[in-house]
Amino acid sequence: MIAVLGGVFIVGVGLQPSTAILISDFIGILVLLLGGWFGFDKRRFPGPPTTDSAIRDRQHEIMREEEAISGA
Repeated sequence: MIAVLGGVFIVGVGLQPSTAILISDFIGILVLLLGGWFGFDKRRFPGPPTTDSAIRDRQHEIMREEEAISGA
């Protein structure tokens, strides 16, 4: 869905003769992307681990997942 919207946006930008329209399109797409990030994806992506204990926990989780994949 995002790829299709991006393609439509790029085609629309390529067909526009004036930069005034481009600015409004750019601001509109920026608002949509920021709204999507703060509305949906920010809750889904916690970010990288920053503390030592969080890093160790993530390393152990990755090792467990790799063992599960290699054992299958």
